[in-house]
Amino acid sequence: MLSKRIIALLLCLVMCLSMFIACAEEDKDDDKDDKGAFVTMYLTDEIYNFDPVYAYNNEEAESIVSLMFIRLFSLNSKGKLQYELVEEYEIVEDEKNKEYYLLLTFRDTWWSDKTKVTADDAVYAWKRILDPENSFSCASLLFDVKNARAVKAGNCSIDDLGVVALNDNTLQISFEKPIDYKAFLLNLTSLALAPLREDYVSKTDDWAKKPGTMVTSGAFKISKTMFEENDKIKYTDIHGTDDTGTPYSSERRMNQATYSMLVLERNACYMRNPEEDDLKWDKAVKPYRIIIDCTKTDEEIWAALQGGTTTSFDEDGDPILTKNDTVTVNGDIFYLGSIPMSLRTNADVMKQADKTDALSTQVLYLNENALIKNKTTGEEVALFANADVRKALSLALNRGAVAESLVLAEAATALVPNGIFEKGTSGSFRTTGGALIATSADTAAAQSLLSSAGIKPSDYAFSIVVNPNDEALSIMAQAAVDAWTALGFDVKLNNRGTILNNDFYKPVGSIPTDICDELYLDNLRYGEYEVFALDYCAYTAEAYSMLAPLAADFSGMVDAEFNMIPHSTGYSNDEYNAIFEAIFYLPYYSQITADDYGAFVMYDSAEAFQAVLDGVKATYDKYGVDPTKAADAKAKLLHEAEKILMEDMPIIPVVFNQNATIGTSELKGVSSDLYTSYDFTKANFKNYEDYLEDFEKLYARKKLKNY
Repeated sequence: MLSKRIIALLLCLVMCLSMFIACAEEDKDDDKDDKGAFVTMYLTDEIYNFDPVYAYNNEEAESIVSLMFIRLFSLNSKGKLQYELVEEYEIVEDEKNKEYYLLLTFRDTWWSDKTKVTADDAVYAWKRILDPENSFSCASLLFDVKNARAVKAGNCSIDDLGVVALNDNTLQISFEKPIDYKAFLLNLTSLALAPLREDYVSKTDDWAKKPGTMVTSGAFKISKTMFEENDKIKYTDIHGTDDTGTPYSSERRMNQATYSMLVLERNACYMRNPEEDDLKWDKAVKPYRIIIDCTKTDEEIWAALQGGTTTSFDEDGDPILTKNDTVTVNGDIFYLGSIPMSLRTNADVMKQADKTDALSTQVLYLNENALIKNKTTGEEVALFANADVRKALSLALNRGAVAESLVLAEAATALVPNGIFEKGTSGSFRTTGGALIATSADTAAAQSLLSSAGIKPSDYAFSIVVNPNDEALSIMAQAAVDAWTALGFDVKLNNRGTILNNDFYKPVGSIPTDICDELYLDNLRYGEYEVFALDYCAYTAEAYSMLAPLAADFSGMVDAEFNMIPHSTGYSNDEYNAIFEAIFYLPYYSQITADDYGAFVMYDSAEAFQAVLDGVKATYDKYGVDPTKAADAKAKLLHEAEKILMEDMPIIPVVFNQNATIGTSELKGVSSDLYTSYDFTKANFKNYEDYLEDFEKLYARKKLKNY
């Protein structure tokens, strides 16, 4: 029999244990509201469309959109292929049955609405790109797929495309013959080929513009978009009809809009099973929210990044704040995804920056189809269809001066920027290709070309379409205005901003009225420009992805009769087109004869196919390439193509872009790869609990319009 003392001791222990358990449960309950760190960041460029195929008109868009959609593969900073959605792959070459295919096995992961990401989502995304009713310049990335070119040209059904989901996790990609599989896998690192959900995307072209109309497969989803509405502006370039078939009036007034805040929130289903896991706790994704605050001035941004505020500035307008200043953190800015223009001349800022070459070039498209009125004769002239005019405009630009003013840029010496590989994922295309255009202006040569072409500059007025929210792009475009005005042309900037619900091209009532649209990108999409300023971004780390869209049959552009048509600029050069036809047939050349015409669907007879093969051989012979050494031949042909492009100059390269990011010491684990400047998936924010109250106040701001 236990003594009373022992019994009392046991009762005491039981009571203490109960108290410990209760305290632990209470602590656990207290933690339930803490879902993880908030991170505030800043971007110089605003993004209004998060569709992966449109992430290549702005160098920052790819980094943000890649946080929201999972790629099949990625490339690390050294160019090594990394698995992302794909867990493993197998190459199958069945010579007996003449079957050649790639099997991709997907990891288990879920969309942000708790629906599993499946191989069918990849099939849908690729069919959308190759559908002849759609025009996407990334289409040529998929042209090795069986029947892909024929599908795009409208010669066979979309259902004949050699892509099929064998089950939820297995994608089979078929080819006509063995191909360069390494090159194809490199194409699959492109965000443009990310899986998409048909039930969302098929509803409206505006599916990727607000939280309520989209789901995401990546580490983050859009939680909130907040805008500031500005004055109504008149717009006169309105097209289409309303839902009654009545043409729109020639003039309407629309509210301008600019971002005040964009909030990304953890996709709790990313790499997790929502039916089995407790989604309240971070596992695959560390931060809970990323808040992109667009309300601060450049000076406030730098002060906030340093951890405090200041109103003291030096004679150059830079904030005076040193490491020795006593400051306090108020949950303001913890990461600069890009550096504002006014801070790029601040030595203290740039000293902290992590700089890399961007896979993009700031360029000016010249629209050969644009008709520009001659002030003297009244005649409408396709001014930019004249190659001498295009070359003269290029010669007039001082690329070195533009690069110097942008700081984070290098004067362009061709179209393909630094960082693009020569062959596969090795070497440097730019180093091998050398400089093809001058970085300084030659005004005298420009004037001579115009004179020999019979062009009197003062007879012509045209505009450069630019995004006014992109400060760096606006500076480049203004430099072009100044240079071309000095030649005698009447040139102006056409600032095309963002408005609420641009239904110019859509039936009234077909989309939500609270969606923001960029008139700037509408101009590009519909070819409504004379000159267009943009970031020309590479779809992959291979020069092919930048050069192929300029070849007519590889542009991805299709007219109403399903005919392949040239690039948005209207550029078409027979020799340039022939080079890309020759590149396409490099893997097949030694394996096929004219009798294989049926396999490629695009040709009606052996004679027609033989003519194509003869042209391909002539191209190989002309440039002295050996098709049995496919990698070397491809690199050589791509360099030759770029030379033609820089001689014809349908696109004027101005500067090669550079990325620069800065993070506070509290933020660790932000990574990058060859394509994206930042990945917050594993970011760890030290002592973030101390700032949660400030973050919540920032997130919950009610004075801003919330969509």
